[in-house]
Amino acid sequence: MSPETRQVEAEPFYFGSAAEPLFGLHYPPTSGPAREAGIVLCYPIGHEYIVAHRAYRQLSIRLAAAGFQVLRFDYHGTGDSAGDCERGTPHEWIADISTAIGELRLRSACRTVTLVGCRLGATFAALAGAERGDVEHMVLWDPVVNGADHVREISQRHQDMLRRTQVVARLGTDRAGEREFLGFAMSDAALREIEALDLMTLSRRPATNLLVVNSQVGDATAPWRAHLARAAASVTYDPIPVPRAWTWIEDPATILVPTRILGAIVTWLAQVRS
Repeated sequence: MSPETRQVEAEPFYFGSAAEPLFGLHYPPTSGPAREAGIVLCYPIGHEYIVAHRAYRQLSIRLAAAGFQVLRFDYHGTGDSAGDCERGTPHEWIADISTAIGELRLRSACRTVTLVGCRLGATFAALAGAERGDVEHMVLWDPVVNGADHVREISQRHQDMLRRTQVVARLGTDRAGEREFLGFAMSDAALREIEALDLMTLSRRPATNLLVVNSQVGDATAPWRAHLARAAASVTYDPIPVPRAWTWIEDPATILVPTRILGAIVTWLAQVRS
């Protein structure tokens, strides 16, 4: 039976602050000997959250089948977590990752926790790992190395979407202190924080061992991988092309799961956590 069809009982729950709880899904191991390792999946933001959602669900199922404890969760102001999306900031989302690590340890008694993230989720995972200093393994799928470049990229994709859908944006439609990107509002404060992100400035390694997966044209992560090597991190690089993986998709039902990438992630984690 394939991971797509295997029945997996994921436990939905809320955790963190009672006033503004985070929503999570816990996947216990479903086959083989349970590993003493947990994995927290860190989502991207905005439209890329929608694009990654199905892949993250299938990745959770595959990792549970490989014997891992898995937690995927929504940051404050995203998905089913409390809070308004317009109020969320990278500083808060990075703190949410640490909250999720603590929660998975409590729920599963796992000794170590690995972080897996894509796009800005990968960036947040790297920043959380560097801040904590206790993450041994990490998977970063198309990490955003420079936040200012990312804001320019999503701004261009937003304009491309408007042209494709033949929509003319009216001047002044953005609310005060906010901008819209591909259907998701973001505060000016959050944008400033994102623009200030630069993984090249990290003085501490995010983890001891890292897998960097690149599905994009070119290799924007090469300088950062060299920076990681100088910080005594062991980095495995795996280019697996997925054309236009993060572009605007009008119908989420047409999003294809990048099975080669999911397989590469599970295989690498099973090897380093064996």
